[in-house]
Amino acid sequence: VVKTVRVIRLFRFVLKLRTLITSIASTLTSLFWAMILLTLVIYVFAILFAQTVNDYVRHPDMMSAVMTERDKLAAERYFKDLPTTMLSLFMSIAGGVSWEEVIAPLMSISSIWAWVFLFYFFSTYFA
Repeated sequence: VVKTVRVIRLFRFVLKLRTLITSIASTLTSLFWAMILLTLVIYVFAILFAQTVNDYVRHPDMMSAVMTERDKLAAERYFKDLPTTMLSLFMSIAGGVSWEEVIAPLMSISSIWAWVFLFYFFSTYFA
């Protein structure tokens, strides 16, 4: 009789555990699509920022803004190519790097690009 009561208690625990695992598994599809959407947003903004910064670095004489040496180093570090730019954008919302460091080269180029970055940051960080 005592063993039967123990098995019934264990069965109740297993049912609750099964419900919990089923709930977690059903939310994984939503998590997957949210990650896909975030990756797409990061990709689009990375194209914009990488193209802008690399155009400036390659043709500084065509631009009216003057970039300091510190901002040039930051541009090389955070916007060297598309994967690096995507990583920099992800790190700026995930706490891997301060967004102030990432926005500095963009502010040197134009305040419009700084506003675009702030739009990216606030829409991904707070949304």
